[in-house]
Amino acid sequence: MFPAKWLDHAVPGTDPAPRQRIERRIAALASLDPPDLVSQLRRVLRVMLITRRSSLEEVAQLFSMQGRTLNRWLKAQGVIFQALVDEVRYEIARQLLEHTHMSMSEITATLDYAAASAFTRAFRRWSGTAPAAWRAQLDAGD
Repeated sequence: MFPAKWLDHAVPGTDPAPRQRIERRIAALASLDPPDLVSQLRRVLRVMLITRRSSLEEVAQLFSMQGRTLNRWLKAQGVIFQALVDEVRYEIARQLLEHTHMSMSEITATLDYAAASAFTRAFRRWSGTAPAAWRAQLDAGD
């Protein structure tokens, strides 16, 4: 414990430059528009989904905020976290189906689904067709 007046005193031997850089960074982060945050979340989720870490709390921690705060930001933009995760999963799934020769079980594992049937149901919900049929349509177009 110490008197509050000491809070106004400079710490001897400190360099103000790092503090100024940190304050500028904080100001930049504070001024982020929520759409920019959503774009950043999409990029982060692409990496996190492949590394099998995509919980709200883990993602929020990367942005130095609580999960509830992140949810409020997203809600203000009309975005639901799980819907964003699904969008990114669908995007990755399409890329893997189109640009690789990975099997369905490999894609299922990459996207962290427990079973191929769960991935197939999700892909069908997103695209209206099964992943194998989607890939076959691409191959037929070549």
